[in-house]
Amino acid sequence: MLVVFLFVLLSTTYGIDFSDSSESCEDGGRGGHNHGRPPRPPGNGGGGRVCDAGWKFFSRPSGGWCIRVFAGRLGRDSANQVCATHGGVLSGMQNVEEINYIVSQSVRLISPEVSGGVWVGARRRPACISSGITATCTKTNSFYWTDISATGINGMLFTDGEPNNGAAALDQDCALLTVASTPLVMNAFRTGQMDDVPCTWQDPRPSSDKANKGYVCGKKARR
Repeated sequence: MLVVFLFVLLSTTYGIDFSDSSESCEDGGRGGHNHGRPPRPPGNGGGGRVCDAGWKFFSRPSGGWCIRVFAGRLGRDSANQVCATHGGVLSGMQNVEEINYIVSQSVRLISPEVSGGVWVGARRRPACISSGITATCTKTNSFYWTDISATGINGMLFTDGEPNNGAAALDQDCALLTVASTPLVMNAFRTGQMDDVPCTWQDPRPSSDKANKGYVCGKKARR
């Protein structure tokens, strides 16, 4: 009888230990059992967050972010509406890594044209609406990111002399990112840097070197 009692006691104890170990492994490895993890689909990131097909994952201080560039000669508001149909908004730019990706994708999408502009999620601050570049409204603080995800000023890069707010016009409250297969466009606008333009601006010349030819959408990565 004593032997049977010890056998039952040991079996019960090891059963509990095995159960605890399995739960811990599953929490840490999300389906362990030594089978290994399946490869992530392209565009997916780390930390258990992923992007839809065709979207590129970027890790931001605010969390995982998915970016996709679309071709199309749309006005800013129309571009933002298209982003909304994909569950996103016009995207800001956290850093140069994101900018380089956007430029490379844009150049591919607008080919055979070699340059243009793409709408991004940046807008002039209310305090700088009636101002060009001054001591208080500078190259890095005149605009803010509208996607509520991008932070800091590492991606807030404007081309030389911008954002000048249209000089006397004072009507340039939105921004296009210059994209091209060359470092400069029209000998003035640097590839991978922004230029401020009116929010309603739409270049009527499809082949213009700096016409708006696309837009950048972004949305939070999902679990």
